[in-house]
Amino acid sequence: MAEPLISWYSQDNTLDLAANGGWKIGTINAGDTSPHLGVLLWNNRGGTSAVSGMNDCTLTTVDTQGGSNSPVVTGKWVSTKVVSMSEVNFTAIGGNQSTKKSRLVVRRTVLLLEL
Repeated sequence: MAEPLISWYSQDNTLDLAANGGWKIGTINAGDTSPHLGVLLWNNRGGTSAVSGMNDCTLTTVDTQGGSNSPVVTGKWVSTKVVSMSEVNFTAIGGNQSTKKSRLVVRRTVLLLEL
């Protein structure tokens, strides 16, 4: 079966975030929290052919070069909660460990991100 086809859309499902430059948070002052970004994480959005499922997914962060050595990543500055799993608290992601969401099944999943 074909590999999963992941896409990230705005929470209102109107804007393809990857095609529009990703998460544009601007400047956040030290000690402040960014505005939350609601994201719909899709597998095979609008697809007509079957693709592999995504179960027990892992959430993490990388820098703009795809690496894991920047302070944003190593310091776990990004946090997430999975609204569609009824999570209440944000969990820091990144660093040397990823955060496995054992019940996260990506079909149409709602995430909130903050920096």
